[in-house]
Amino acid sequence: MRLDRLLANSGLGTRSTVRDIVSRGSVQVNGAVISDPSFHVKETDSIMIDGQEINLQTKLYYLLDKPDGVLTAMEDKRLPCVADYIPPELMSKKLSPVGRLDYHTSGLLIITNDGELSHRLQSPKYEVPKVYLATYRGLDWTDEEINTVRSGFNIRDKGCTLTRKS
Repeated sequence: MRLDRLLANSGLGTRSTVRDIVSRGSVQVNGAVISDPSFHVKETDSIMIDGQEINLQTKLYYLLDKPDGVLTAMEDKRLPCVADYIPPELMSKKLSPVGRLDYHTSGLLIITNDGELSHRLQSPKYEVPKVYLATYRGLDWTDEEINTVRSGFNIRDKGCTLTRKS
């Protein structure tokens, strides 16, 4: 793989930024200074930038504490979304959130470009359990409502009708 592509795919900047770093002679591959961005490297090569060893990754993983009032989406023209919290140099890395939290829900999200991991965590086929903590403020619940919540239910959009899980 080309050196500039490997460095850019690892989140070290855009391809043009990485080309500038390589061209000025700041990069060493296996101890040799490389100034050609098109130099071919392997992921197992030792790569240093300005004397610092680089941990190369083609798959990227981030955790985001999504705040209330933010969409779990990478793009929206009307409302703030999780992409607004991702640095511009990472936007070309095909990152996406794993799962979803509603607009008025906060919590931890995994943001990754690892499609296999994302699929395994989200697909019902793999039965990965998810745990949610909800805080309620309002009138006291009846015993029937408490039992409904305890046994599980689905919330339907628009009317918020509670139905028992089968």
